[in-house]
Amino acid sequence: MRISKEKKVIPFFEYMEGLQIQIRYINDDESTEVLNQSTDVSYDKRHQKDKAIDNMKFNRKMTKLAIVGWKPFKRSGLRYLISPEKKINLDEGETMDDMIEYSKEAFDLIVENTHVDFMNFVIDASRSAGVYIRAEEKLELENL
Repeated sequence: MRISKEKKVIPFFEYMEGLQIQIRYINDDESTEVLNQSTDVSYDKRHQKDKAIDNMKFNRKMTKLAIVGWKPFKRSGLRYLISPEKKINLDEGETMDDMIEYSKEAFDLIVENTHVDFMNFVIDASRSAGVYIRAEEKLELENL
């Protein structure tokens, strides 16, 4: 038997009604790499190495790595994605009913202003192998 890497199904996850986010699987090597990038190393007075994980940095990097896209959603859905202390400012002619398409600009804006609950949702989904196996099985059944 041989096991090889191949392109896998990337399922959509419903975060809230009307908010479907496409999240890819993050393997252990990728997760470890993000953890290492998010770890600050310092030395104490006795020259002992001290490592501290910057949790927010880790969460943002994992979220950026995991999200592949989303189905268009109403601008009003942003309130479920961004931190409560952030304010949504509309430009002239924009309404909360306007749809937000996936774009790099929208992605960066959301990830940089998102709250921990959403990041945890994305990270949990990206690390759940069973979810991807079920999505693959569902796609195989649909293609029969």
